[in-house]
Amino acid sequence: MDASQDSDVMQLFNAENDLLGVVSDVSLPEPVYKKIPSDDPSIADEVTLASLGILAFSAEDALVEAVRQKGFTKLSLRSPSVEIIGRGVLKKENGKAVLKLSYYKESREGKRVTEIDPFHMVEVINGLDLGQRAREALGLSPEDL
Repeated sequence: MDASQDSDVMQLFNAENDLLGVVSDVSLPEPVYKKIPSDDPSIADEVTLASLGILAFSAEDALVEAVRQKGFTKLSLRSPSVEIIGRGVLKKENGKAVLKLSYYKESREGKRVTEIDPFHMVEVINGLDLGQRAREALGLSPEDL
């Protein structure tokens, strides 16, 4: 399942890792990157901003309310070979639960495929950590995050 594919049925877990139920029609997010020219004359290049998109799935209202937390919600969706972890604001829109993402991680067969965490400067795409050099240049180690 890549970002263009959808899954039929997955188990839904809350932040405490409690199984809450089963959801269907899971739509994976498609991150969007925008290049914005810098207003700072000392920065000659453009700044890249990422919008993580949304994670959507069909679920009953009671199930959405059971997983929703005040402010940001953390949830995970699991099938036998795929695990998706998302954090963001959860709402019910057009009959679907929609999580506007601030963090996203997708693992397949136990291997991290995608992880995007703008706050911690983590960007893993197809298993390649694109943010590692930036973190190293700033002197940040995994323990700092």
